[in-house]
Amino acid sequence: MNNYFTQLGAKVSQNQDMLFTFCNVMIKTSIEYTLYTQRGEKRLHNSTLDYRFIDSFIKLVVVLIDSFPNFSKQDFMAKIFHFIKLKLAEDHDSQLLQFNQKPFYRMLMSILTAVNMSEAFDYHTRKAILFDMAELLLEMNPNKYPAFAFAWLELISHRYFMPHFIKTTPATFNNEFQEEAETKYIQEQQQVQKWAKIKELLVSCFSFIKQNMVPGQSCSQALQQFYQATLRIVMVILKDYPLFLCEFHVNFVNSLPEHAIQLKNMILAAHPPNM
Repeated sequence: MNNYFTQLGAKVSQNQDMLFTFCNVMIKTSIEYTLYTQRGEKRLHNSTLDYRFIDSFIKLVVVLIDSFPNFSKQDFMAKIFHFIKLKLAEDHDSQLLQFNQKPFYRMLMSILTAVNMSEAFDYHTRKAILFDMAELLLEMNPNKYPAFAFAWLELISHRYFMPHFIKTTPATFNNEFQEEAETKYIQEQQQVQKWAKIKELLVSCFSFIKQNMVPGQSCSQALQQFYQATLRIVMVILKDYPLFLCEFHVNFVNSLPEHAIQLKNMILAAHPPNM
C-alpha cells in the first residue's frame, strides 16, 4: 500500500490537475449520493441521508495529504474549499426551497475535525487552512446563501473553529514585559488578523438579521431560531472573550437592527475582565 501511494504521489506531482479534477467529481458525487440513492430516488427525510460517501472522501483527502510530503497541503485544501463553494452555489440557486444544507455541513465539519485532530496537519498548516476556511465561510454567509444559514452559524461558532481566532495569546495581554518588543509586536499583529476574521463573520451574521428582521413585520420561526442561536453565541463570547466585543462594539452595534435591544445590550455590556 505504501508503494502504491508513493507511485501515485509521483504521478500526481507531475499532473496535479488530474487530482483536482478527481476531487471535484468526488465532491459532487458524494453530495449527490448523500441526497439520492444510487437508483436516483431522493431520500425524503434527513434521518435517511447517507453520509458514508462524504466521510470516506474526507478520509481519502487526509490520506492523500499525509502520503504526499512534497505536496502543498494549504493549496490542496484551498482547491477543495473552492469546489465545495461551487457545488453549494450551484445547488442553492437551482434547488431553491428544496436545497438541503446538511451534506455541505457534514463535509465542512468533517474537514474541520480532520484539520484539528489529524497529525497530517502541523500548527502552521492548520492555521493557514483555518484562515482559508474563514474566507470560505465569509463568501458563503447567509446574506448570499440564506438556505445555508443554520449550518453556517454552527460552523463559525464551533469549538474547532472560533477559539482558534478569538482566543487571545497570553503574551499579548498578560505577559507584556516578559517578551521582546519585536516578538510582542508580531503576536499582536497575528491577534489582530485573527480577530478581524471573526469580526467579519459576525458582522455578516448581524447584517443578515438586520435585513430580515424588519420592524412592524412578523418574523418566521426559522428567523427567530436563528436570532436566538446568535444570542447564545454572543453570550458565550461575552463571558469568555469580553475584550473581543469591546474592540469591535461599534462595528457590531451598527450592523444590528435598531430594535435588537437585547443583543445590543449584551455587546455593550462587555468590559475588560480586570475592571
